[in-house]
Amino acid sequence: MKNLETISHPIEIVRETEKAVAILQQTFEQELMSRKLLRDFGTLVWLPKSQIEIVEGEVVAMADWLAKKNGFTTKKEIEAAESRRQAALDKYTEFVEFAKSVGVTGIRNRMKVATILNKAKEQGIALSY
Repeated sequence: MKNLETISHPIEIVRETEKAVAILQQTFEQELMSRKLLRDFGTLVWLPKSQIEIVEGEVVAMADWLAKKNGFTTKKEIEAAESRRQAALDKYTEFVEFAKSVGVTGIRNRMKVATILNKAKEQGIALSY
C-alpha cells in the first residue's frame, strides 16, 4: 500500500485521464468567487493517480511530497501545529503560575512574557523564561 497522508479537506476532481486527475488549485480569492467563475479562471493541477487516493470522485489523500509541492495541508501537519501550539501554551501557563507564586504582582490574563519579565525586574525579582 502507498504511504499517503490524509489532506485537510477533500478536493473535487475536475478532469480525469487513465493515469492522472486534474483538480483546481484554489487561492483565497478564488474561494470567494462563484463556482462558475472558479471553473473559468481556476488553475488546473494534475496529480498522478499512483500518488493519490480517490473516494467518490474526490481526492482525500496524497503522498507527502505531492502535498508539499502543491501547497496542500495534511491532517498530520495540522495535528503537529496544534501540538506545538498546545506545548507553547502549557509552557506559558506554567511560567505565569510560577511568576505569581514568587510574588510578581499585576499579572493579567494573556499578558506578554516580556511584560511579565519587566514587571518582575521592576519589583526586584529575577525571572527567566
